[in-house]
Amino acid sequence: MGDTLSASHPVLLTSVPPATHRMRGGQQVGERYQRDCIESWVESGFRVISVNPMCEVDAVRSLKLPLEVVEANGDGRPTIASLLELAQSTGARLCGIVNADCIMVRIPGLAQQLDQETTHGLYFTERIDLGDHGEFVPGSCGGFDGFYFLPSELGTNFDATLRLGDPWWDYWLPCIAALRGIELFRTSSPMLLHLAHERRWDPQTWEQNSRYFRAQIIEERSRLASEGALDVLQFPDVSAEKSQAIALAVYDWLRSQSEALHFCADQVVSCGVVEFRSMRDYHAIAAPRAIKKLTNRNNVLEDRVGTIRTELDELKRENNRLVARERMIRTNVRRAIGTLDRMKSQPLRPESTKAPLLQRAAQRLLGSDASGESPRSLIVSWAGLIRPRTLAVLAALLCLGLILFIAPIVTSAQGGYVIAYWLAGFGCVAIAAAACAISLARYVAYRGYRYGQAPESVRKRLTVLLDRMHNGS
Repeated sequence: MGDTLSASHPVLLTSVPPATHRMRGGQQVGERYQRDCIESWVESGFRVISVNPMCEVDAVRSLKLPLEVVEANGDGRPTIASLLELAQSTGARLCGIVNADCIMVRIPGLAQQLDQETTHGLYFTERIDLGDHGEFVPGSCGGFDGFYFLPSELGTNFDATLRLGDPWWDYWLPCIAALRGIELFRTSSPMLLHLAHERRWDPQTWEQNSRYFRAQIIEERSRLASEGALDVLQFPDVSAEKSQAIALAVYDWLRSQSEALHFCADQVVSCGVVEFRSMRDYHAIAAPRAIKKLTNRNNVLEDRVGTIRTELDELKRENNRLVARERMIRTNVRRAIGTLDRMKSQPLRPESTKAPLLQRAAQRLLGSDASGESPRSLIVSWAGLIRPRTLAVLAALLCLGLILFIAPIVTSAQGGYVIAYWLAGFGCVAIAAAACAISLARYVAYRGYRYGQAPESVRKRLTVLLDRMHNGS
């Protein structure tokens, strides 16, 4: 693996790739993001060692990151067993294994406080994924990305099959350690941040490593059974369950091994948004359900807001129509007021006091006015009540009668024609005279009714006729 390394600082072991590809806000930020990860470890007080195959060593060193690069035995990423061997050779009291693409929550002096607080056991921590714009993605990541341990306690007797970053390695290490008597502690709050990306492993590899995990657990359980030791793993027989069910059972059991870290109970995360304590609640399994419920409620409220906005738009349009109507009414009122003002400023025209033409003719003919109670005055006042249309009809009848009387003379008619003309003319004059007589009689009766000179029975009988005459019918 290399020469023995010694230092007083806690050591973090990882395997930094020569090139990191991460997208944020539509831009490639892989190199900057990888540097942020390593710098967060160094700022927390860790000495960082990257274990890479020989073909990657020079490329990783050219990145000039604040870490040491050690050549691994063989090709590809280092195995977990080789990292545990390297942890023994560093001489550090506390070591850790972390996936290279995780940013450590910046707590001042974290490494030194971990070193002081850790007296035994294997500590492991989860991560919180970050979205494309740096926002927290709620819910569990389904695994563990950081492990802290005392190399002297954990030892090196581990199978060299699983490599750092492989599926199931983060389940395999704590479960094997627990079966070998190492006490487990899961930090109650996530201590790592991770920029979310697409899955890098395929289902076939996941299933293959699941079978390896089962075989290792069955082997260790058989060893414990032969020694009469207690099986501390509180999940079902891995040989009888499907891989997905086993993964959920193991994950739930590992999450139940939770221990609060006293040194960071009141520290504030420098990620700028939340306190370290609140990340525990944000990362809880129930968080996605709660956020989904809030999202649904938010959608309902947004629908209501949309409905209210639609109603407001309709009210605005109605208000605009009313305002336009009010403006039109105000304009008409101002015009009417202006017309009245102009009428007030103009002198009033005296009303005509002339009597109707037929009444004036009756006055001259009879030598009387309409103010008296004599028969002549009655006729004069009656003549003033005849409407022009009625007068025109009477005049037409009289003219027609006159024309019929003189028609035989003009046309030299003889015999029966003369009599026919005269009878027709007499009929026209008779109709006109009868209409005048009836109208005059009604008027006389009305005058008698008005002055109380008619009998009661006549007055009642004439009421309808008088009203009709008075109304102009």
